[in-house]
Amino acid sequence: MSEEAAIDGGAAKPARRGGSTRLTLDQMFGRLDVILDAEREALEQGRLDELDDISRRKSQCLLDLTRLSKALDGRKLFIEEGSEAIMQEAARIRTKLADSETMLKRYVEAAHEIAALVAEGLRASESDGTYAEAGPFGRYGR
Repeated sequence: MSEEAAIDGGAAKPARRGGSTRLTLDQMFGRLDVILDAEREALEQGRLDELDDISRRKSQCLLDLTRLSKALDGRKLFIEEGSEAIMQEAARIRTKLADSETMLKRYVEAAHEIAALVAEGLRASESDGTYAEAGPFGRYGR
């Protein structure tokens, strides 16, 4: 699958028996790989406006993988087509997903901290100081 098709999030074709099932699985892993790289790059460069599209594409990959898993016999695929390679690819994608989750959690935590600071600043600006604690220089000498 071309990188352009992977980025566009093209839906997976129905799985067939034999080598084409493995090819379909490889294409889906490849598509998810490209999407996760795009997400990491967007987060590193602060292009948060791209995250909605990336999230949509990741959801489509999950749907496609779910459909594929229902359409194929996993035991037969592992026996016939080499379980080691599939397991290694799945582990690599799992690691990328964990890294992505960590980065996204950092952004969410930072957003919560910024929101708390802004909210505190707004509360302080709306207060006339009547009920404020006295500072080290008295009530008005903060």
